[in-house]
Amino acid sequence: MIAASHIAVGAAIGAKTNSFFWGGLLSLISHFILDRFPHFDIGFSIKRNKFKLKPIHMIVGLFDFFTSFFVIFILFGKFSNFHFIFFGAAMAILPDIIDVTRYFFKLPFLYWYFNLHNRIQGSEDKISGTIFQILIIVLSLFITFY
Repeated sequence: MIAASHIAVGAAIGAKTNSFFWGGLLSLISHFILDRFPHFDIGFSIKRNKFKLKPIHMIVGLFDFFTSFFVIFILFGKFSNFHFIFFGAAMAILPDIIDVTRYFFKLPFLYWYFNLHNRIQGSEDKISGTIFQILIIVLSLFITFY
């Protein structure tokens, strides 16, 4: 799942719970629930050993990550509960950050987590997965606003 999907859902959870504990916990859990649905992203194909990581993949991934947080700042930065929104968004993307850390730094103690996260992934479907992610982002932004 692209970072924008996880970040948008985490922001919505943070906005609605107004709690670091519940917002963080539910946002973290939401990551694994969303990953069960059919989706497509660059990391999915790398995990399935369909191709090697190239610089363009890192550029696209970083663009997705930073653009998503930038949009959260622009849209919700003035909200009185922004700290909960941001924390929810950060916790929702944390599992992928751990994945990237393990991938680049080859930390043996994170292999168990990498394997677990890989087994949780749903099926890869470019068309319906992309449509699902767009709907999730739009719905999450709507929920965060209202």
